[in-house]
Amino acid sequence: MHGADHLLLEFVLVMCVALGVLLLFYWLKQPSVVAYIVAGAIAGPFGFGIITNASTIEVLGEFGLLMLLFFIGTEISVSSLIRNWRIVVLGTIFQVLGSLSIMAILGHFLDWDWPRIILLAFVTSLSSTAVILSYLESKGILNSRSGRDVVGVLLAQDILIVPMLIVISAMGGDFHPSTIVTQVLGVIVIGGIAYFALRKQIELPKLIRSHSPTNDHRLFVALILCFGAALITSLFELSLGLGAFIGGMIVANINNFGWVKGELHSFKTLFVALFFVSIGLLIDVSFLLDNFIFIFIILVSAFTLNTLINATVFWWLRGSWRYSFYVGAVLAPLGEFSFFLASAGLQTGAIESFAYQTSVIVIALSLIFSPLWVQIFTPKNQAKLVS
Repeated sequence: MHGADHLLLEFVLVMCVALGVLLLFYWLKQPSVVAYIVAGAIAGPFGFGIITNASTIEVLGEFGLLMLLFFIGTEISVSSLIRNWRIVVLGTIFQVLGSLSIMAILGHFLDWDWPRIILLAFVTSLSSTAVILSYLESKGILNSRSGRDVVGVLLAQDILIVPMLIVISAMGGDFHPSTIVTQVLGVIVIGGIAYFALRKQIELPKLIRSHSPTNDHRLFVALILCFGAALITSLFELSLGLGAFIGGMIVANINNFGWVKGELHSFKTLFVALFFVSIGLLIDVSFLLDNFIFIFIILVSAFTLNTLINATVFWWLRGSWRYSFYVGAVLAPLGEFSFFLASAGLQTGAIESFAYQTSVIVIALSLIFSPLWVQIFTPKNQAKLVS
């Protein structure tokens, strides 16, 4: 079988597995996100081995993450984010400091060195942008008070991923001062573009806005708007996701922009599904079974600590424990960018293979069980918390 034929066979089989698991989870009334991750674990190299070339799925999945962030950017009010700066800035900073403090205490008793303490603090302090935004979108609370608070923190975390990677690289001796200069320049350039683009309504050229019998050109314009913004940030060694999110906010300022989302919606559904499938591919089922009790303890501890830290920060900023615990639980699942930090930690020697594999599985499981965890902290009268 030729390479293209084999790749097509894998893709079709993965879609069949995903569809079967998705229908089962619909019947169980569980989120589709969880179904995709489970499908990836079943079809992956540690499951039935249907997928042998995981890199292709991972690349396509990254497109899905960018599209998700782009779509969310179109729904966010910039003025609301600015008014909410205390939550965005202070909430994120104190959340990271809280994680660092907890890991420092654990490291003292477990005799960890500082590189491991810092790495694990970074890994546990990042929340899952994709899963949490999907949850907020499905519940229709993206622009509620809790939605704005959570989105602001997630955006700040996406920005923090850059200095976190710099710190990890420095601990491994792979630090280049020119990187900081490039990134600072990127922040200035992108911030300037966003500032001027968001100050007034944008009119696309008439040729682009005009209708044609097929409207094929609109699809390419929509794709360029989505991925072009992400490409610009990558040129300055910043997060691709940050660029896609800012691109979405700019597109929302375009007059009659609704067709952009319409052209990309089907692509978003497919690629987002592949993103979560790619996460499932990382789950080593045999490793999970061999270390089930240990991993279960780590998972529950991560959920508990993240919820407590976030709840404490939000209580300090908002003053309501019920609201704070709800938002803390929403932010509890570990982030997809935590995978990159764990991988960087393995490369720099901050953690060994066992710790890396444990981190990967705990992160993936936190994404799977996050809906159940949030349900525990969701009050019956939820309307008062999300208004």
